Amino acid sequence: MRPANGRPASPDGAQRYVPRLVLFDFDGVLVRGDAFTKWLGHRFARAWLVVPVSLLVSVLLPVAATARGRRLLVRVIVTLAFVGLDEASYRRSAHEFGCALARDTRLLSRAAFAALDTHRQSGDRVVVVTGCEEALARAILDEHGVGPIELIASRVVRGRFGLRIAVRNVGREKLRQLALRGIHPKWDVA
Repeated sequence: MRPANGRPASPDGAQRYVPRLVLFDFDGVLVRGDAFTKWLGHRFARAWLVVPVSLLVSVLLPVAATARGRRLLVRVIVTLAFVGLDEASYRRSAHEFGCALARDTRLLSRAAFAALDTHRQSGDRVVVVTGCEEALARAILDEHGVGPIELIASRVVRGRFGLRIAVRNVGREKLRQLALRGIHPKWDVA
């Protein structure tokens, strides 16, 4: 039997805490807005990328009227953002940008990070599940000082023509990635 405080009564009547599984989303919950989109904006603000990206987006904008077109446009934009980056330079860029973003207190939700910390301090298993890219999300979490925490995020790999998104951890993919790590519904808190 589980009392209202979430702690089951043991046979001897003592209260023992049973760690709960607590899932946190990242973008729009811990971070205000979308962190990877912010990195893309930062990347495209670099001088030589502004003109070609602006032209491409303006030409392809009508394609974005459909869901399939939006996915194509996003893929093209992300591919362009990776031009000239190898894995190490991307990770360095993501780390530097993530650390800077984490220091901007206006972009982080104090209440959400406090809730995350409360769950972590109480011994709950806390998992951050996000569509944000892993290196960027990890940099933000580490810079904010949440300590070791499980992170399930989108991942970048080296492809034939440069970097590409290997796992886009959004929608149903989040459930699939959770399942690959042995996490299945029903979790205690999300």
